[in-house]
Amino acid sequence: MPRKLLWYRLKTLIIISLIWIIFGVVFFENLLSRSNDLGVRVSLFRFALIFGLVGFIITGILIFFLKPAFNHLPVWLSLLIKMVFTLLLFVVIAFVLLMIYYVFMYNGSFERYLESFFTKILVTHTFTIFMIDMGLMTLLSMIFLEVSDNYGPGMFWSILVGEYHNPQIENRIFIFLDINESTTIAEQLGHEEYFRMLRRF
Repeated sequence: MPRKLLWYRLKTLIIISLIWIIFGVVFFENLLSRSNDLGVRVSLFRFALIFGLVGFIITGILIFFLKPAFNHLPVWLSLLIKMVFTLLLFVVIAFVLLMIYYVFMYNGSFERYLESFFTKILVTHTFTIFMIDMGLMTLLSMIFLEVSDNYGPGMFWSILVGEYHNPQIENRIFIFLDINESTTIAEQLGHEEYFRMLRRF
């Protein structure tokens, strides 16, 4: 992977993770501080940090693994598959984090925690809202990544604030590429396979 592309992806990952941390603070103040039926008490700082860490892991997986894996699919199907995958991943991450908290902070047994997770945590109102908010944040992250990858860095915010509703003068560079022996390749592959190859190129 080229260094500039890696740096751009890491910068995007950090920005989205910081947004997750801010969202974690909002989530904590509006839900956990008022009605928490999980039976787990945690500070605002620790919760926001964990929320940001989860966002970092999920966004990292989206950027480096899931996005390239489903680029060939229509956007709606790609988003759907990634949403299902990340929601399952949320359950696993929540399971592991709560297990670490329960076993090490409360010195409880793993067997007791296993029973509690499926009977007292997974079915609670707080956990359901938590999963919905996580899903919403993931969807927003995926939309951000799709817009950034298809229209270029910084375009998400420009579209969001309506920057392109009014005509503007901008400096742009257009790059034209030519593939050697493209006609011969097209004749050998056939038009459908040729355009698939062009899209990958």
